[in-house]
Amino acid sequence: MSSFKFEDLLSYDADWETIQYSFLKKVKEINSCFKKFKLYPALDEVILLVTKIENLLKKKIEQKFLLEKEVEGSLINDIIYVADSPKNISSEKDKIIELLRWSLSLLKDSLTEGMVIYEFVNSNLKIRQIGKSTNRTEGYFVIKDIKKSLLLINHYSSSTLNLSETGYETIDTKILRAIPFTLVDKSLEDILFDFKRHITGISNPALFVIDSEIDFPYFETILPVLKDKLQEEISLF
Repeated sequence: MSSFKFEDLLSYDADWETIQYSFLKKVKEINSCFKKFKLYPALDEVILLVTKIENLLKKKIEQKFLLEKEVEGSLINDIIYVADSPKNISSEKDKIIELLRWSLSLLKDSLTEGMVIYEFVNSNLKIRQIGKSTNRTEGYFVIKDIKKSLLLINHYSSSTLNLSETGYETIDTKILRAIPFTLVDKSLEDILFDFKRHITGISNPALFVIDSEIDFPYFETILPVLKDKLQEEISLF
């Protein structure tokens, strides 16, 4: 995806038509991804842009308010003294605020579309643990990639990134086997149990079967949503 120069929204001497064209192009690319049911990285990008623009809009509105208060001036000895703040500066701030509001409106529409897809995928992924395991931070799961007609056996590991006081839970995954549907002659449970018998290195790993009939792109959509949902499942125990 092309990069949008966010700093252009801060410039007083910007070419407004060029900025709008560039922004519309970015939004069009994001919406195009969503129409193909490709959530990521577009969803992360739109969330980041919405957050940045909301913060910037708040800042610009506060600056405009302070500028207008400054322009009101002070009455001293029956003479009104006005700070040296040309009206064109306020006008330029109005343009930036208008542009930010316009941009934010478009992005929020895109964000809504992306979140609808996210929630749909999330509600249609069913996680089932098979067997018993005391260690759920590392294990294996099996899922269908219906779009490519493949059965995928994955290794996963959960860890905590200490980016804040509370930490941030994350999951890494790796595809170990990709089996064409035409070669699948057992249930997902049996396939995963058979796979477990031939692996070493992890003591009593957790095993999960992911039930899904969604034919969306695996890496761009299903896997990112699944990682969030699997992390929630693991955190329950």
